[in-house]
Amino acid sequence: MTAPSERHTGTPMHIVCAADQNYIAHTATMLHSLWTAHPRVSIHVHFMHAPELPMALRQRLDGMVRKLGMTLHWVVVEDQLMAGLSGQGYIPPVVWYRIFMPRLLPDLDRVIYLDSDVLVVDSLLPLWQLDLADNYFAAVTNAVPDYFAHRAEELGLPGPGSYFNAGVAVWNLAALRGTAFIDEVLDCWHQHRDELRWLEQDILNRLYHQRRLPLHPRWNCQNGIYYGSWGVQLFAPNEVSEALETPAIIHFEGGVWAKPWHLLSPHPLRGLYWKHRRQTPWPKCLPEGITAINLVKKVLPMSWQQWIRRRLKR
Repeated sequence: MTAPSERHTGTPMHIVCAADQNYIAHTATMLHSLWTAHPRVSIHVHFMHAPELPMALRQRLDGMVRKLGMTLHWVVVEDQLMAGLSGQGYIPPVVWYRIFMPRLLPDLDRVIYLDSDVLVVDSLLPLWQLDLADNYFAAVTNAVPDYFAHRAEELGLPGPGSYFNAGVAVWNLAALRGTAFIDEVLDCWHQHRDELRWLEQDILNRLYHQRRLPLHPRWNCQNGIYYGSWGVQLFAPNEVSEALETPAIIHFEGGVWAKPWHLLSPHPLRGLYWKHRRQTPWPKCLPEGITAINLVKKVLPMSWQQWIRRRLKR
């Protein structure tokens, strides 16, 4: 393990994340993976949170980050900024925090935003040093299941290849500050909220898909890539192979079952989550979704589950 004093070299890399108290342990896990992948790199973490985030949780995370030799900047998202904004289904309201980064991080020209349900397994320096030109974002196309294939066209995009996943993205904050970005996003929310399935991600794509620099899928290796969904057709075959063989960021996006901390997670790298989780201030916890039915699903192969269902229907 590299000592903290040996890691602070070069220009700092600025990472932004956001979470509520339900996800702070997952964020800690992500940050530990980030630290592990960057020996001798100076990392500044900007954690966006609501005013009511308990101080005890903040102190536990702050202690971990400082011990690892990274810098942690707490960014409070005041309640008035969130007025009228809400979550949806399994998507929490904190996803909206990122749209306020141009205002709340006035001294930064660019950042890498990482969702809490990711693991970093390779250096992000190539992303940090990427030439964004006049693009607002650099992000990977969303690898959605086939039943969402129509989503891009519904939002007015030319095709599914134009729709990007905002859970991992390089943000050009300097370019966004020269626009009415925040007001445009909020206006779109108020006018089209009933049409939005993925909240601010839908809006970012609807308004700015032409200002996105596409990235190789290894920079956001989503569940859709691991599970071989229809969405993998949006990438070249060699890109899919490279993403699976040498991912830089693993993204456990999707509903509750898709998370590595859920009992029924089928992800082949879910064990890596627990490896990093054990190195955080929240090392011990039971998987979510422990019910009698889910335990049966976990233990019995699918063929036996189907046989039992048929017998019960008789």
